[in-house]
Amino acid sequence: DGPPVPSGFVLKLFQMVNGAPDDVISWIPSGEAFRISDLNRLENETLPSFFRHSRFQSLVRQLNFYNFRKVNRERTFWIYKHPLFHRDRPYELHKLRRRTCPGVDGRKQRAMTLV
Repeated sequence: DGPPVPSGFVLKLFQMVNGAPDDVISWIPSGEAFRISDLNRLENETLPSFFRHSRFQSLVRQLNFYNFRKVNRERTFWIYKHPLFHRDRPYELHKLRRRTCPGVDGRKQRAMTLV
């Protein structure tokens, strides 16, 4: 069948972090997280060339679906991390999966069993 393929979002995110200008979005030195440094240019230049939208909030929503964690508190830049999203380990990207259940604790499923 060939090697496992990462999801479209994960692949585009990896390509964006690697391909966009470093002063907009880049890997932190260890490669275990990425940093968004210029929100304005991210929305106006970078996101539209990798995704079908240009909104930071849409990107954040997708990151949340994939269980990325924001690891800094500053409001002038943003750092996001996921254990399977690493600059030096692209072969692990296919393991990164989107959460399927909207309720993290399975509230929807519990409600169905009560009916």
